[in-house]
Amino acid sequence: MASAGEALAGLLADDDEGTGELPRLHVFALGPLRVQRGAELIRQWGGEKAGTRQAEALFAFLFDRGERGMGKDEAIELIWPDTDLDRADLAFHRTLGGLRRTLEPQRRRRQESVAIVFHNDRYRLDPALVEWSDVTAFEEQMAAAAAASTPDASLRALEEARRLYRGDYLDDCPFFGDSAAVEERREMLQARWIDLLLALGERY
Repeated sequence: MASAGEALAGLLADDDEGTGELPRLHVFALGPLRVQRGAELIRQWGGEKAGTRQAEALFAFLFDRGERGMGKDEAIELIWPDTDLDRADLAFHRTLGGLRRTLEPQRRRRQESVAIVFHNDRYRLDPALVEWSDVTAFEEQMAAAAAASTPDASLRALEEARRLYRGDYLDDCPFFGDSAAVEERREMLQARWIDLLLALGERY
């Protein structure tokens, strides 16, 4: 029979398994949204009672907003605009729960989510969850091209930025990709893309 100390050690070990470091994501948002966890492409965003298209839209909204976060009412207006308030509220929480389980596959049912946190009436994606994104990498390469000390270094950075830009920001994302919420950042990135092409034209 296990001693009390052994039993406690077993419980702590089980708890460690459930609260380990989150698998970090690579987010491709320039063009069709694609998210990888390691080598695995995330295909199913929602749970049994949460539509995967709605959960993907929630993820895109949270990713886009970053530290500003997302209000529940904003998400409902975007994804369930024609649904009565009670049903929309239920759909939101079910979808959010499904998305949290997708992002935290090791999290136990009663453990608090760390991938998506709620503070001051807004939901935010933990920035540590995203290890790499093509949007950030694109902006870094554009900055590197501008700061390069030689034409060759500038050209290499511009070519890398061109490789990263697969298309318009969140081009095919359900709900969010067709909304007004995406327009400001999409237009800013489109302008950066035009700057990139003009700069490449000058160098060639």
